[in-house]
Amino acid sequence: MRAYQELGDSGLADLGLTGSEAASAAWWVGTDGRRWRGHLAVAHALMQASGWRRLAGWVIASRVMHGPAALGYLLVSRYRHLLPGEAACRGDR
Repeated sequence: MRAYQELGDSGLADLGLTGSEAASAAWWVGTDGRRWRGHLAVAHALMQASGWRRLAGWVIASRVMHGPAALGYLLVSRYRHLLPGEAACRGDR
C-alpha cells in the first residue's frame, strides 16, 4: 500500500488512475489490474491481512453490507479531519 502522492503522475498512469481520481477516494489495484474504489478498496486491503481484519474485509465487501459500508466510507472520508491520527489523514498538508 502506498499513498498516491508517492507515485507521481506516471505511477498513477501505470495503475490506470488519474491524479484527481486518486485524490477523490481510496483505491485498491489488484495484481491483475482490477480496481476498486472507496469502501471496496478498504475491504480488499483488509482481505490481504489475517485474522479478524480479513474477516472484516469480507464482511465489508459482501452484498448485504454494500449500502451501510458505502455510507460509512462516505462519512469517514467526509469528516476525517475531525478524527485523531496522522496529519495526512486529517488533511493537513
